[in-house]
Amino acid sequence: KICIKRRVIDSIRRASSLKHSFLNKAISIDYISEKDISTSYPELMRDLLDPESIYIDREETNSLRKEIDNLLSGVEKQVLALYLEGFSYVEIAENIEKSVKTVDNAISRIRKKFLEHFGK
Repeated sequence: KICIKRRVIDSIRRASSLKHSFLNKAISIDYISEKDISTSYPELMRDLLDPESIYIDREETNSLRKEIDNLLSGVEKQVLALYLEGFSYVEIAENIEKSVKTVDNAISRIRKKFLEHFGK
């Protein structure tokens, strides 16, 4: 009787757990649905390699870089560049010869500026 009760409780816990919710809601990279139209990965890649798309993406990227350049201070630009390369706060601090707290503050200011400028 106790074993059955525990199994039921465990089953309920597993069913209500959010541990695998991301995987349950995930969509395969081979399938993109838009009104039940399926696009395979090779077709999607072909669209991404279209010269017009590449040019437009490049122009949008350059425009975004200019906006970011005007938005951030010199230290913030350095911190952002290193942060995007995957460096830790300590490594960034050593690289730009500032304290870890300065790096932390810079990243906080960058986030705040991005949210104010670009929205959520």
